[in-house]
Amino acid sequence: MDVEYTRNVVGTWFGVNEIGERHFFDKAMRSFDRTPALLHTTFSDIRPVEVQGMVVGAFTADVKRIKRVMTACLTALHFRETNEKIPHWEVVLPNMGFGNDTTHEEAGAWRQFLSLFSQMPFQVRATSSPEVFEYAVADIVGGRVYSMRFYKSFLVFGFRGAEVDGVSFQSE
Repeated sequence: MDVEYTRNVVGTWFGVNEIGERHFFDKAMRSFDRTPALLHTTFSDIRPVEVQGMVVGAFTADVKRIKRVMTACLTALHFRETNEKIPHWEVVLPNMGFGNDTTHEEAGAWRQFLSLFSQMPFQVRATSSPEVFEYAVADIVGGRVYSMRFYKSFLVFGFRGAEVDGVSFQSE
């Protein structure tokens, strides 16, 4: 169910390409017909907001569910790249907005953190459907960082979760 939920959130994201829109209308609408509760779960608090001069819908996304799916994607990509299985990843979702209780200082610190990713030496990898999914890898001191983009819009960064004495730690 997390995969379906994540697909539906990503497919509705502002700026997705035509393929993402088509997948939403084809696949997500079918899943909402089969499971009406998923529609309510996904869009229970949808509200109009203005983005770049357009009125679009904003809703609260279940970030934990999205991160579980993206962790699985990162685990698979890393295994494909290295034949090494790493199940714990720090997942960064830069497209996500801020809650109403986020301070100006917190938002500024987050943007500063995100700017670090633009300085990384990412190498784009070939995929069979780059209009649907593309990714890049940056080898840096301490490991690898992955950049994944879905439908040319929804961006995800991932890097290995911290370990202390062989115990993995992953942020919420």
